[in-house]
Amino acid sequence: MEEQDETERRAIEKAMASFRLGELNQARAVARETLDKGIEAPFLLKVEALWLQQEGRLQESLRAYHHARTLDVHDPAILYGIASVLSEMGEYEKALQIVEEVLKANPAAASIHYLKGRILDKRYQYKLALLSYEKAEQLAPKSAAVLAAMAANCFSLGNLERASKLSDKALILQADEPTANIT
Repeated sequence: MEEQDETERRAIEKAMASFRLGELNQARAVARETLDKGIEAPFLLKVEALWLQQEGRLQESLRAYHHARTLDVHDPAILYGIASVLSEMGEYEKALQIVEEVLKANPAAASIHYLKGRILDKRYQYKLALLSYEKAEQLAPKSAAVLAAMAANCFSLGNLERASKLSDKALILQADEPTANIT
């Protein structure tokens, strides 16, 4: 048992290091190898789920996130992942329910406000989406992703001047934030 715990710990550390460097494929390779040995950990399942999501394998991704949730019911990143996948699948109402659940427990989560804005944008609820983006920007003022989403949203609302200013700010920040990822 101790050997399995040590193997799990090393795998998580290695996958986290790759993930932090933006090397999702490498992080997924470590996660997959460890999961194939029957060693399950929420972080490794989240890496697998994110990789599957980016590959467009949404049903598999959703299963991996749900499996991770059985191991850690309190991790908001797992719920974020589930909501994100549901949104990509067009299940906006379910995704919004999960987002609201996470926001009740963690109202200062910029990434969740950002995701809520993305979902509302997809539902053409631009004014409500803008409110979510604005909240995300208050919490993460140097996020190029948030500013770019706000710019696109303002463009959709016909506020071209604000859209232009936000786009400029996002482009400036993007140089320092290559992945433009706030999660």
